[in-house]
Amino acid sequence: MAKYVDGFVIAIPEKNLEDYKKMAKLGGRVWRKHGALDYKECVAEDLEPDMGGMATMPFPKLAKVKPGETIIFAY
Repeated sequence: MAKYVDGFVIAIPEKNLEDYKKMAKLGGRVWRKHGALDYKECVAEDLEPDMGGMATMPFPKLAKVKPGETIIFAY
């Protein structure tokens, strides 16, 4: 049996986070019903960490996050 992970990153307005959580809970149930073994949603907490010069482009810039938005990583 092949094993793999699907994941996605999305920037959403922070004011819509509670609505997104409701939608994600429903989505998780649907995906597990159709064979997913698990489903996780991660909300960014610190979008400006000090990477000690390791990162060439900060993740928020790479994800094109606008002021008032946060990032969701789901897998």
